Amino acid sequence: MTCSPTACRRRGRRRLAVRATTGLILALGGSGVGARTDGPGVFALSAAEAAAQEASQPAAAEKPDRGDDDDVSATDKAAAEAMFAKGRALLKAERFEAAADKLAESMRLDPQTGTQINLALAYEKIGRWASAWINYREVVTKAERDGQAKRARYAAARVATLEPKLARLVIDVPEPVKGLRVTRRDETVGSAQWGTAIPVDPGTWRLRAEADGYRPWRRQIDVPDAPETTTVVIPALEADPSPEPPFPASDRRDGSQLLPPRLVGVAEEGADDDDPGGAQRTAGFVVGGIGLASLVAGAVTGGVAIERDAASKAFCATDDPNRCFEEGVSIRDEALRFAHASTATLAIGGALVATGLVVVLTADDGGNDASERADRGRGGRPLSYRVTPWFDPRARGRGGGGGGGLHMEVTF
Repeated sequence: MTCSPTACRRRGRRRLAVRATTGLILALGGSGVGARTDGPGVFALSAAEAAAQEASQPAAAEKPDRGDDDDVSATDKAAAEAMFAKGRALLKAERFEAAADKLAESMRLDPQTGTQINLALAYEKIGRWASAWINYREVVTKAERDGQAKRARYAAARVATLEPKLARLVIDVPEPVKGLRVTRRDETVGSAQWGTAIPVDPGTWRLRAEADGYRPWRRQIDVPDAPETTTVVIPALEADPSPEPPFPASDRRDGSQLLPPRLVGVAEEGADDDDPGGAQRTAGFVVGGIGLASLVAGAVTGGVAIERDAASKAFCATDDPNRCFEEGVSIRDEALRFAHASTATLAIGGALVATGLVVVLTADDGGNDASERADRGRGGRPLSYRVTPWFDPRARGRGGGGGGGLHMEVTF
């Protein structure tokens, strides 16, 4: 007796042809739902007996797997049918892991009871006892709801067979911190599950606990293929130093955003009687040194720009260097980006060098007498300087990337 994949999936008419070399005997005319052991710890199911019982019911008497398919698109339904047919074929070929993947995707696209009972069978064949057990339990509930008594009895028998084989995992959290989030294989474990033995498949499980302001905790555990309970205790998380608060946005009229100042200094008269201008000169040398480094970087990037521009000409017309192939255009654009970077770096470097010179040359060399310094201290202002990098995302040139620079204020 045969049927289409759609009819089998929705009405439960499944006839799984398992090869005789495995020692499985399929009795299509059998009554009842049976199972036998095929090797230690693995159950070889006579699924055809359940299929024969379902197929023996008249089509008109069968109830649908779900009452409402309106929320599933026609494309998803078609894909689900294809995945179901492929999954059944893989089951027959005893490629159970591949079958489980196809059937799980079919369930995701268009959940049907017929698909789920095949998925449970595939999980059982690869030793994923908890996954098979929970899917059989759901089949029992749906079959009883839809009046499919024989299917419900078959799934209930599988639930009873698998339950003694289940491994369980307990995640204990004796000292939870505020906002604690626990995941098990990237799936959230709600606080209601903490301290409860949850059936899980045997194998390796990745656990993670995290909360804002705390260092995350990670652990990888192996759950044995045995009816045992594994307990994992998540310790109290260690506090993580809070990051510095973000720098407030600037209210500059041009819309650019000030980044946190990197160099800020204040040198007041009388701070060092032996060398009253020492702090100022140090600041000038620092700023000038940064400027010199920027000039060197600008010269290097300029050299790269020249080299890339020369390389692009190999892919351009000799009579018109602006008519280039696509590779030449790409290299020419790269040269332009280096050129823009060189120009900006040289400009910033030059400004910093000039600023450094001003700061150094205006430093007090100690030649002023005490009365002159006192007069300046009463009526003058202390020396202060502030260097602030800025970036404006709206300032885009041909090379793209926005614009930026350094803003320096010196008061003396």
